[in-house]
Amino acid sequence: MLDVIRRNPRAFLIALLLHLALVAFLVVGVDWREKPRPLPSAPVVQAKLVDASALQAKRRQEQQRQRQAELEKRRQEEKRRLARLEQERKARERAQAEKKRKAEAERRRLAELKR
Repeated sequence: MLDVIRRNPRAFLIALLLHLALVAFLVVGVDWREKPRPLPSAPVVQAKLVDASALQAKRRQEQQRQRQAELEKRRQEEKRRLARLEQERKARERAQAEKKRKAEAERRRLAELKR
């Protein structure tokens, strides 16, 4: 080994300097990586465990409520439609009665003229 050092003293010195530099870095503690930043503290989430059957029951109740609301809406629409049809029927009856009254008045007027 001394023979290798005698033949290549420059290589030995370079290797020795590199090893000393490495040991110095290890002793000093050079951190080559960026230090991690602490994460901002997030608010703690309070969670509750919910029973799936309770959720399903609530969902069914909501669907039932929506069906009832839809049925009530249809009933109201049907009621309005029937009221409108009734008004139209009464208007037609009044128009016919008025027409009949005018025809009767005209017939009487013509009968008076013939006398």
